[in-house]
Amino acid sequence: MSTVAAYPGAGWPLRRGAPEAVGLSSALPSALEHLLADAVRPARPGGRATATGAVCAVARHGLLVADLASGAAQTHDGRVALERPRPLSLSTRFDVASVTKLVASTAATICLVDRGELRLSDEVGTLLPAIAAEARDPRFAGITVAELLSHRAGLAAWEPTYLHAEDPDGALSRVADVPLVDAPGRRRRYSDLSMMLLGAVIAAVAQEPLDTAVHRLVLRPLGLSETGYGPVGHAAATSLGNPYERRMIATGEPHAVEGDPDAFAGWRGYTLVGEVNDGNAHHAFGGVAGHAGLFSTAADLVRCGQAMLLGVQGRDTPLASSTVVRRFLAPDSGPVLGAWEGRLESVLGAGSRGLGHAGFTGCELLIDPERALVVALVTNRQHPGEPYPSIAPLWHRVLHTVIDGLR
Repeated sequence: MSTVAAYPGAGWPLRRGAPEAVGLSSALPSALEHLLADAVRPARPGGRATATGAVCAVARHGLLVADLASGAAQTHDGRVALERPRPLSLSTRFDVASVTKLVASTAATICLVDRGELRLSDEVGTLLPAIAAEARDPRFAGITVAELLSHRAGLAAWEPTYLHAEDPDGALSRVADVPLVDAPGRRRRYSDLSMMLLGAVIAAVAQEPLDTAVHRLVLRPLGLSETGYGPVGHAAATSLGNPYERRMIATGEPHAVEGDPDAFAGWRGYTLVGEVNDGNAHHAFGGVAGHAGLFSTAADLVRCGQAMLLGVQGRDTPLASSTVVRRFLAPDSGPVLGAWEGRLESVLGAGSRGLGHAGFTGCELLIDPERALVVALVTNRQHPGEPYPSIAPLWHRVLHTVIDGLR
């Protein structure tokens, strides 16, 4: 039973219920609880756990059937271990990094398109004329909203704009000055710069700051009360400063950029708690950007995913009409907009779909229309410091456990 129609009461808002009520094993919460507990314990004495804290939420057919937390929100302050680790709860907020692209920027764009205030064919030159006028490449002005969403704008993957700018306007000017790496529309290349620009587009069209627009268009209508841009309280610790980005600049790996990390005086040398990890979001955008900056809980991510899932399945929600949601996430032709496909390939093999997004800080969101599933995992894998473990093995085990539990 994988359709909403099989469960007449399943819709909006998301409700809590037993897994067996929607065709999942009654043992699912217990199995997930064991997975999370194992993930926050070192595999061997002196080893490193996947994360100090992890929360997982699962919904199917409109029922939240699992919402589980394990571990600690914070174990260290800098390099010093806390005498008492700070406890983790289901309401602890995590820096969800690039999941911001889907939950904030894509969702807000869906709303604006649904309201007729924005078109996917609108161009950067019309929407952001001052920024487009500064572009090094004349093709920049012709980049469309659809190309930003699908990462087909030809923009570079990453750029430390904070080495060249101290505010959003300066950062966006720097984005415009970075040479295009491809012709717009030609191929899909993941790009933070695309979503930085999309954040500016949302603010310009909504005629209000990006965080205000996201709250009005997405968070408030969907009841995402634990989600928002930072700084926030009751948050899990992330990294000790940002040594990863500093090393990216110094080595040119994986992206060659201009700039000397030693010439930048703003590097943070403390444990980040409720303050966005991403350097561009923090230093250049004041914590509020289209590509990163959002803090959330696993349950709130699932609520947003549920609204998108219902839209894909043909049902209107407070987010937008199903027609517009499907145009983004289940298009009849062309690429999916604002999300990534193939999120189930690691579990079910090549060609498997599943929509969603990952976040560098250790977060994952899956929307599976075929099975009416939404799954979220949030961790603080970067805490207390480097090296940062991969959450991929844990995420794969979570997905296997959920899908294997289908009856």
